[in-house]
Amino acid sequence: MIRKPFITLLILVFIALATAPMVRAQSVNHSDVAKMYLVKHELKMKKNASTAVFDGKTISVDPYLLRNERTYVPIKLVRDLQIGSVQWDGKTQSADIQLKEEYLNRKIGFKVGKPYLYAPDGSFNSDIKIPAPFIHKGRVYLPVSAMPNLGINVGYEKGILKWQWSEKMIEILKPQIHTENPEVTFTLLYQKDLYTPQYLLSSGFGGWLGYTGKIVDKDLKIDNRIYHRIEFRATVKPGMNPIMLTAVSMGNKPFEVIWKPEGNVPVNIENDRYLQIDKPANGFLQIEKGKAFTLAGAIKENSPQFTGFSVHIGKYSNHNFELVKTEQIPMKNLQFSNEIKLDEPGYYYIQVRIEEDPKLNFHLRINTWADFIVEVK
Repeated sequence: MIRKPFITLLILVFIALATAPMVRAQSVNHSDVAKMYLVKHELKMKKNASTAVFDGKTISVDPYLLRNERTYVPIKLVRDLQIGSVQWDGKTQSADIQLKEEYLNRKIGFKVGKPYLYAPDGSFNSDIKIPAPFIHKGRVYLPVSAMPNLGINVGYEKGILKWQWSEKMIEILKPQIHTENPEVTFTLLYQKDLYTPQYLLSSGFGGWLGYTGKIVDKDLKIDNRIYHRIEFRATVKPGMNPIMLTAVSMGNKPFEVIWKPEGNVPVNIENDRYLQIDKPANGFLQIEKGKAFTLAGAIKENSPQFTGFSVHIGKYSNHNFELVKTEQIPMKNLQFSNEIKLDEPGYYYIQVRIEEDPKLNFHLRINTWADFIVEVK
């Protein structure tokens, strides 16, 4: 006869198995453009020892020191462990740590004899104090109590000083993808312990717009980590489109989407009530270097009145369209026509802008009324 406690135990086991997430062995698929994951690190230091164990390997270190019942570590460890760079200023007796993007991507300053953390502009919060750093045998030492500000957890375990921290990696699997349509879909794998990612789409001249996606797969085991897969949809412009991948507490990494339409696409006109573009007729021009193209059109209505009419030209470089030229466009009887020449090969983002008259009932602002892309070969 089976006893009731045994039956109850079996039921609880079945419930636990049914509710536990099912981990599936998977691989990267064709739509994955990147992976986000953690690389965990650990450093173990013994008192008075000139070696330490970093991720299971023995390395040479300066020993940590005890002073006034406080533990201090040499600042050069931050550099040696490639957590960040260290810049020393002998005149001000200050040291600045620039953390890598894979960590917190922030800059924190310390001064010898001063119990504060310093911002990049030199300011500090007097309400937050740390044991003051000091110099010993030509080395700057920091209190371990300040390490959490660098994203490092520090503690003792059986008399051994232990550091633990994680690199937050964004690994781009496809630096560049091509699409045949302005609507593009892509996916990203992110480790289960991380915040849900998002992407940023360039709006030109350093501007970015953020978008979210939807999770389409969960609990995928890849390279001994558990991932979720998130799907994103983006609407891109002709030519080169930089897209930035990021998440809360992460850095960011870009990839590119290229769309070269087979037929003509219209110039994007944001305010067709007032603006008419006759030339170019195509929103994606392909021209030879040194040749000019014509920008021509008209203002349909002289309201709201404006004080300026200009073209802002950005050239694609380092995953952004950087402003390289601004030209004022002359007008006559609300008509305009101007030749624009681009000498260097590359992708260009052209914005047609109107500056409104601040004397009217409008706040002074620059409005983008139209834009298009030019590829110079």
